[in-house]
Amino acid sequence: MLSTILVPLDSSPAAATALPVARALASALDARISLLRVVGRPGESFETHRSELREAKSCLNRVARELASSGARVSTNVRFGDVSVAILQEIVDLGADLVVMATHGQTGKVDSAHDGTATEIVSQSTVPVVLQCADGRTIGAIKKILVPIDRSPEGALALGSAADLAHATGAHLAILEVVEPVPLWAYEASGSSNFGQYIAPSWEMSALGGAERHVEGLVAQLREQGISASGSAVVGDVTRTIAGVAEHVAADLVVVGTHASTSSTGAMLNSLGCAVARPAHSPVLVMQFIGRFATPARGLRHPAPSHSAGQSAWIRDIPRGRARLCLTT
Repeated sequence: MLSTILVPLDSSPAAATALPVARALASALDARISLLRVVGRPGESFETHRSELREAKSCLNRVARELASSGARVSTNVRFGDVSVAILQEIVDLGADLVVMATHGQTGKVDSAHDGTATEIVSQSTVPVVLQCADGRTIGAIKKILVPIDRSPEGALALGSAADLAHATGAHLAILEVVEPVPLWAYEASGSSNFGQYIAPSWEMSALGGAERHVEGLVAQLREQGISASGSAVVGDVTRTIAGVAEHVAADLVVVGTHASTSSTGAMLNSLGCAVARPAHSPVLVMQFIGRFATPARGLRHPAPSHSAGQSAWIRDIPRGRARLCLTT
């Protein structure tokens, strides 16, 4: 299912918060952890560059020994150049199945170098990415997975991925569908026109009832497959509700789907995956829905692996020996 987890590190304590998540996933899925450190290209002082290189290798070796002492299989590598490009290239060269990296989390700011890098990796990675906020909860095992859903292909991809993880780890799967409330400005705006004036207050409750029935059906299918599952539907702001529910149920992992994008980093800040990762206490696994015409990440020396419509390499390679969810989206 998954053989190699890539963990990019730098010298900051924040980056190291990704290690417990990677260790828990590697242990549950019998995967190897590959640590990566990126250093700048040689400048005017070759001696300074050699010192940076020695420090990077020493740091990675120290972390590798600590992980290996707990039974993990670990490898290390140091690359030169732009951090984002180097990480994206390492994904291709290593054949990584998953990336686990840290963000600075709950402040909501993405102005640090590491947060900017994390956002760009999510935007352009050809494999799923787990984002762990530096001030989030530390997990030792995957026991509860929260998956927010809707009726989109992205939601179906997230649920399918979460179900496979639940099968592999024995975790409980909690499904959440968030119904966005009708904003107050909509009621006010309807009074300025003779067309479309009527907005029934009951529509919101009707939508919630439909969401509850949708969730109940999915939970029933999951339980038929032998997965421990529960579900709920809530009216509220999508991002804040997901983060709040994740904290309330003490989720060890949140799985969200988002559409692959080759747009700017700024545009990606509005994606559900990055938006949830910033305030969430739990690590967030971002599954990219890669369309038929998705463009490979920029800066790679070789083309990224090809994908059929809406299918990531991670999902494509999962053994098909058991029934799959029949989702209507």
